[in-house]
Amino acid sequence: LAGLPERVSGVLFGFQHGLSMHVTDSFEVPCRYDESGSARLDADFIKKKQEHFSAVFPQLEMLGWYAIGADVRSEDLLIHRAIAELNESPLFLLVDSEIDADAKDLPVKMFEAVTQVVNDVPTTIFVDAEFQIEATEPERITVDTIVKGSNSQGSTLVQHLCDLQNSVQMLLRRVRGLEKFLLAVKAGEVEASHSLLRQISAVCHALPLVDSPAFQTEYLQELDDSALVGYLATMTKGAQALLE
Repeated sequence: LAGLPERVSGVLFGFQHGLSMHVTDSFEVPCRYDESGSARLDADFIKKKQEHFSAVFPQLEMLGWYAIGADVRSEDLLIHRAIAELNESPLFLLVDSEIDADAKDLPVKMFEAVTQVVNDVPTTIFVDAEFQIEATEPERITVDTIVKGSNSQGSTLVQHLCDLQNSVQMLLRRVRGLEKFLLAVKAGEVEASHSLLRQISAVCHALPLVDSPAFQTEYLQELDDSALVGYLATMTKGAQALLE
């Protein structure tokens, strides 16, 4: 494996709850292969990063590593063995950088290493591990926009949000129509119908109460998160432009 090109890879950080592992952060780690084909990681760099993470997030620990590629390569086991020296049961996250616009799922795979006996020889192989991707609404919007483009008509999330906006606007118009009717009844301009008033009362009780401290707090938090994600995306794009 001598002469293999440097591969984009890094370390996964998160926490473990029972039998579940939650990956929340990561950072890139230089990884090269020596003449014997062994993977060499910058141990000092990893320890320094671990100290930084522990100072800010003491509950996080190293859970595994990630790499960029479409399929698992034979030399990935070399890196996995090196990571296993820091974590005895690491996870391997494989991310494909070649994005298919027609794909419904993100190009992400998760593996774990198991040892099986093949021809009386213990052999380590990668097997698929079950995983679930969780994201907040601002994160989903950002990822969808980056993948399919902010002006793309094929963005399913943008289309969903537009449909949601149209539904809310239609509901608002109908509620204002009911309000106008009730004001007319109160002023004596329209004859009151008790059956119709009971139906309007039922509709009003079905509407959610949005003018509450809990709603305002959650709304402002979502607004701040959306703005923060937008600022981070702008900073990342600017930093990438400077590097190029």
